[in-house]
Amino acid sequence: MKQIGSTRGVALSLALAAGLSLPVGALLGCKQVDQEQTSAPTQDHRVVLSAAALKNARLSTARAGDATLRPTVTFQGDIVLTRAQKAKVVARVSGIVGRISKQEGDAITKGELLVVMQSRELGQAVLAYLESKHRHAFAVGALQREQVLHKQGIGSKEDYLKRRHGLEEAAFALTTARQRLQVLGVPPRRLASFSLRSSRNASRHELRAPLSGTVTRRSVTSGQAVRVGDELFEVADLSRLHVAFPVRAEQLGHLKQGMKVSIKLCKLALSTEGTLDHIAPTVNPGSRTVRARAVFDNKGGVFRAGLCAAVTLTASALKVPLAVPVAALHELGGKSAVFIARGAGAFEARFVQRGHADGSMVEIRDGLAAGETVVTKNSLVLKSAWAQGAE
Repeated sequence: MKQIGSTRGVALSLALAAGLSLPVGALLGCKQVDQEQTSAPTQDHRVVLSAAALKNARLSTARAGDATLRPTVTFQGDIVLTRAQKAKVVARVSGIVGRISKQEGDAITKGELLVVMQSRELGQAVLAYLESKHRHAFAVGALQREQVLHKQGIGSKEDYLKRRHGLEEAAFALTTARQRLQVLGVPPRRLASFSLRSSRNASRHELRAPLSGTVTRRSVTSGQAVRVGDELFEVADLSRLHVAFPVRAEQLGHLKQGMKVSIKLCKLALSTEGTLDHIAPTVNPGSRTVRARAVFDNKGGVFRAGLCAAVTLTASALKVPLAVPVAALHELGGKSAVFIARGAGAFEARFVQRGHADGSMVEIRDGLAAGETVVTKNSLVLKSAWAQGAE
């Protein structure tokens, strides 16, 4: 190797003054020489800086050695709602849609009115219930009168048993009519309010929110005829959302239920923190992956279900025998490499095999020995010089 001296520096100054174009390596006062005269890409290479160039470069170095890494792992997934967070509101009776109280996107609390319908089917069921209720009351009174007569020796035992049987039949009919109304969605408090005097509102059917949240879909309009089972609304609790993502079997060791994760939207500058709350107990036989899920607060409502998100978690502490700072690594010819300080302005470009990494350190599995000194700051000067010599 030949060090670049002051004579070479004068020549460079004259060339620049004359407007000549020089290679980057020449302008930096550096020269790249193959350690061995071979074109094999796996051979080491050296770069030599003059004293002036070395001073201007302001390089920093560190010794390679053991380290404890906190590697991060990132997974791609989608923001989803769990089944427990959403509910569909369907028509339990046929009828005509009347007043609609909530629109898509409106906030709603559990039990709040969504829509009012007029249903002939419900009206008939209410009237049947009122008739059964009246018959039951009559049967109760008849049995009580018969009991008094029987005790006085006026009534016969046969009449008494007949009245008791009539009460049992009336009670069964009343229970059946009440259960039918409950199936049709009539709440207990409204059931108790029904009477022959208020039967004109018997066909009024109210649908209310099954949970607190947001109306995410409305499928009806006023005046529309609906049938039993038609979906009218969908309501969802958006205060908390989940990110579902696939995990390869070999990555399961990084996951632990309850661990903290970072969540960032793929195409938007939005991020938050969450918790890993579910790891599926089975492996998908097609993709050979396990479905995992992280939950996070969405009280501000800025996140939306269906968006793509990246989930990053910090794995357990990992002690490795050899590591260097992240800044020491470069890509040279498509391979990972570091620059090793050899003294007297000489630096060797060494190809290495990297392993685990965290935000500051990278494990080196091959190509470097413990105690060797690597360049960690401003090493782009060396990379530029190496690239010029490789051309």
